[in-house]
Parts: sequence; C-alpha cells; structure tokens
Amino acid sequence: MRDWEWASGEGMSDLKRSNSTISLVTLAGGSALAIVSGAVAVGVAGSMLSWGSGAEILRAGLLVCAVVLVAALAAHALIVLVLDPARDRLAGLVVAGGMARMLVSLLLAMVVFMMAAPEGRTFWFGFLASGLLCLVVETWWGMAAVRAAHGCVKESSET
Repeated sequence: MRDWEWASGEGMSDLKRSNSTISLVTLAGGSALAIVSGAVAVGVAGSMLSWGSGAEILRAGLLVCAVVLVAALAAHALIVLVLDPARDRLAGLVVAGGMARMLVSLLLAMVVFMMAAPEGRTFWFGFLASGLLCLVVETWWGMAAVRAAHGCVKESSET
C-alpha cells in the first residue's frame, strides 16, 4: 500500500499529517490520456465492427477528441479559477469540475453531432468511452488531491 492510502475501516488515529502535494498537471495529463484512449477504442471498435469507412471513423474519433478536450479544459479552468490557496473547497470543486465537464461535453457533442453529422455509433461510443475514462481520472485525482490537501496519510509500518 502506498504511503497516502488507507483502508476504509481504519480510524483517524491511524492518520498523520503529510507534506504531500498533487498537481493539476497530473489531472490534465490523465485527462488527455483518457481522451486519446477513448479515441483509440473508437477506431478499433469501429474498424472491427465495420461501422463505416476508415475516413468516417477517423473523423468521428477526432470530433469526439475535440469535444471532450474542450470540456475537460473548461472543468480544469473552473478548478484553477475557484481554488483558494487554503484548498478548503477542493472536494466540492472536484465534483463541480466533473459535472461541468459532463454538461459542457454533452452540450458540445449534441451541437457537433447535429452540425457535422459524424457516423453515429462511432461518435457516441467514443463520447461515452472518453467521458467514462475522464471520470475515472478525475475521481482518482480528486481522491489524491483531497488527501494531500488535508495532509492525511497512513502510518507506514514498512521501514
């Protein structure tokens, strides 16, 4: 077990203060990786299941990447702009950032789908896959950031 983790059943007496820090660069990099992974999943699934020509699948994948990337940037901007130096509101901001990303990406996806008319199955599959992967990254980052902000880590018995 890493030094910043603790089991859910343990009490607060097992915690100590820590100087751990977590960076927004980690969130941005993880989100970018999630978006690219969703696009790769779109390409593989679309090609294997013959959802369209290679150009249609590539176009739908690129449009999904653009939609989810813009929404993720909006969520990260919300966290950066509202976050105070004391980080008292970090947990709420992580939830608000995730909600902002989901709402902005859904709005942009609907607009792009209606205007650009990409191949439907590929586009929506990629949208859902990228969004789910971004949610996983945001959840992981949020948990680590809240732990680091409050300075709680488990006492390490391995020395």
